[in-house]
Amino acid sequence: MKRFLQDAILVFLLVYAGSYIQNQDTKVKEVEHEVNEFENKIAQHKVIENNHSNNIIMNENKASKMAKNSSECIINCIEKGVVFISSIYDAFIQ
Repeated sequence: MKRFLQDAILVFLLVYAGSYIQNQDTKVKEVEHEVNEFENKIAQHKVIENNHSNNIIMNENKASKMAKNSSECIINCIEKGVVFISSIYDAFIQ
């Protein structure tokens, strides 16, 4: 039974990795298509429209700042927790 579970987990990981790689390929194709369209518009001297408004960009900046701050908070909590646990461990050892 233990061997079966190990094999099942391995198969699941392989299928997950394969689907992840396939999804990355489709994303690359979408980006390449957008780049080709952009290059064609420039070659034809067409006016290029800005698809992103400043409001959307500001919201993305706020979201990235919030993610950075929360990440730093989590890192600080983990560091303090590790120091606390190691000090307790050191106290029991001595």
